[in-house]
Amino acid sequence: MDRHHDDSPSFEVHAFPSFGGLTASSHLGAARLLPGPYWDVELRELYFDGILVKQFSRTAPNQELILSAFQEQNWTRRIDDPLPPLPGRDPAERLHDTIRHLNSGLRTNLIRFRRDGTGQGVRWTSG
Repeated sequence: MDRHHDDSPSFEVHAFPSFGGLTASSHLGAARLLPGPYWDVELRELYFDGILVKQFSRTAPNQELILSAFQEQNWTRRIDDPLPPLPGRDPAERLHDTIRHLNSGLRTNLIRFRRDGTGQGVRWTSG
């Protein structure tokens, strides 16, 4: 990590072997260029292999919560249902509806979301 000690803007330098060297990143979004999925919570954009696959123009709290959970867990293939309980609503049905909406807005088939078969988790697949 390289930090400047003068008045110039600070940035970090990260080594990404798949890109053959060093990549400077600050708020330029270099992480979106990494292989695999990346959820930019501030811009509310989902990328896969650097390609924008979903952009939210309105809030979608449940979908965004799932994407944030995957991002926080470094895109492990499966996460537990991150949705908080909602009185009078079946959790498995709510998760199913959220996954359906998440998939319906994808611009490509590079990534897909699925239930894990237990009604208590979400999986993602590529391809």
